[in-house]
Amino acid sequence: MFDKLNLLKSKSLSDITAFGTYKHDALVHDIDFFGPDDVTYAHLWPYEQFNYSLNANGYRGPAFPTETDIAAFGCSFTAGLGLPEDYLWHNLVASELQLTSLNFGVSGASVKSIAELFLITSKHIQIKHAVFLLPSYNRMQIGIKHMKKNMLTHLSLIPGLKSELSFSYGVDVEMLYKHIPDDDQIKTFKNDMYLLDYVAKHRNIKVYFSSWDGVTYNLLNQLNLKNSTTVSYTHLTLPTNREV
Repeated sequence: MFDKLNLLKSKSLSDITAFGTYKHDALVHDIDFFGPDDVTYAHLWPYEQFNYSLNANGYRGPAFPTETDIAAFGCSFTAGLGLPEDYLWHNLVASELQLTSLNFGVSGASVKSIAELFLITSKHIQIKHAVFLLPSYNRMQIGIKHMKKNMLTHLSLIPGLKSELSFSYGVDVEMLYKHIPDDDQIKTFKNDMYLLDYVAKHRNIKVYFSSWDGVTYNLLNQLNLKNSTTVSYTHLTLPTNREV
């Protein structure tokens, strides 16, 4: 599927379904807690238990409409693993500003996979503000075929993390990172950011970049982005409803 997908000429929003990690580990609707530590300390959770609401594309929230004020892009911090809808950061921002919002967060996502999600979604959904809470720049995205099944999948890799998914595809994460210079990873990151900046301008979308990773945030501040704003994720501000 990925070898045939032209991101800039995507024909359907359903193209984003293949990017979501939910197809691997969260296609369930009765998740009360996430992970063994969460279960251990579940009795300390002061709020009511909740279920995840996933739409047909495998992302959190209801079915995607044709337009939105805010589209949130990022990794698990945006997808909101272990959190109910009301506590997701994009919903908190949207509620404060009385705007609509959509969640395109994908657990374990790389910067490149997040960028590709934006290229597809912004073609099919009218977005006024795209807000990116980026992961570390050195997360990697590869297209790979399963060793036993004739299936090509999109795989995001995280330095130092040997996931069950990467193991099942025979990927040695540590060895792979040893052979890819950090300078090349930084160059790829910058190219992705400039591409997003360029496409957003031509699609009339206001873009806000930030990152929970300090090194990535510093890299963002070094870029000469013409049409985007880099903000501290602790001081994220958007125009009021009257200005939108």
